[in-house]
Amino acid sequence: MNSLKKIIVASDLSQRTVPALARAALIARHHGAEVHLVHAMSQFSLKDLSESYRPYHIHMEDGDHWVDAARAQMHALAQTASNEFGINVHEHTVVGSAVAEIGSLEKFLHADLVLVGGQEESYLRSTLMRSMAGALAQRVGHPLLVTKSQELEEYKEVIVGIDFSTVSHRALDSVAQIAPGAHVSALHAVHFDREGGFANLPVHLQAAEELRQEALKACREELDEFLGDSQDTRAIDRSCEVGHAGRVLLERAKATRADLIVVGKSDAGPADAFFGSVAKRVMSNSPCDVLVVP
Repeated sequence: MNSLKKIIVASDLSQRTVPALARAALIARHHGAEVHLVHAMSQFSLKDLSESYRPYHIHMEDGDHWVDAARAQMHALAQTASNEFGINVHEHTVVGSAVAEIGSLEKFLHADLVLVGGQEESYLRSTLMRSMAGALAQRVGHPLLVTKSQELEEYKEVIVGIDFSTVSHRALDSVAQIAPGAHVSALHAVHFDREGGFANLPVHLQAAEELRQEALKACREELDEFLGDSQDTRAIDRSCEVGHAGRVLLERAKATRADLIVVGKSDAGPADAFFGSVAKRVMSNSPCDVLVVP
């Protein structure tokens, strides 16, 4: 297992940053990794702020004052994390698009992991953060961890979505890095999306059930073979279930009280529909943390 060397935590200066920083600290201590805290202020937001004061004859020549205020708040967050978790936090406050700036920093630092807080605070803020998390998942080239839980404990129960691709192998490798002591369950969803108009025909019901059982048996055999090639040497539970992958993963996570769901993201292009239909659904609706692996 390769050690993580650099971890980025995206901050919007809200309280949701604290659990993300805490999780980063927990992972960083295990690997001896650096933690980089980054906040990006939109140039458009600074301009809008200036315009909002103009009717009151208050003129802002530039946004330096607000950048300095954000930098001070970032420093306070970093100091709190350093004091509480015993780690050194590197601070980055920049002006620009959050997704673009975090993506650029990830490449510049050769970061191994990006974290973003995903806890609910308000409808607007949670919607904005889900939007940013989704954009980051498509932008960054390394795993993205969306933290939703306030609990700061080692992960104990992990569900990994498996689609038999090389991305799924990387997902399993990432679990070994992020949750080395957890119980891991590998899950593949068998989805029949073309039964459609035949579903209610009596003759179809028995035949369809037989076909499902054959598909599930073949799936279990393929899953056994797939996991046999994994570098993760711990015992991994495995199962195949019928249904849409996003729904099946969420239901299994709820039933097992999982504290982490791991999903793969397909390469850019037409196959990105996988991200839209599975990873995005899981990120939006999961009550627990979600790791998206490219």
